Amino acid sequence: MKNDPQGTAPSPPSHDSVERRRKLRITEQFLVTVQGVNAGGELLEIDTVIANLSASGLYLKIPAGVVPGAELTFTVRLSHREDCAPQVLFRGVVLRTELHADLRFGIGVAFTSRRFL
Repeated sequence: MKNDPQGTAPSPPSHDSVERRRKLRITEQFLVTVQGVNAGGELLEIDTVIANLSASGLYLKIPAGVVPGAELTFTVRLSHREDCAPQVLFRGVVLRTELHADLRFGIGVAFTSRRFL
């Protein structure tokens, strides 16, 4: 921007406030079982909750690290009711991982397949 001594020019949008996602996110904390291989090459099976879910992927936190590119499966319960929760099996590829202050790993996953169980 050019010099604006009176401070009337609009500020450029912050990258943090601009939504870049193309798919809507659901933030309901559905129960999920994650299966695959951790960063150490060991089998993992972890029960956790989803932070957000979209048509193309999901984001969640787990206590074990995984590497980007890892293939994982996710069995998601789409209800909190024990007696009749529909379930979906997703397969996906880890796109990113990040270590959080609570020492859990946030993972972003892109779905490669899905089917109702």
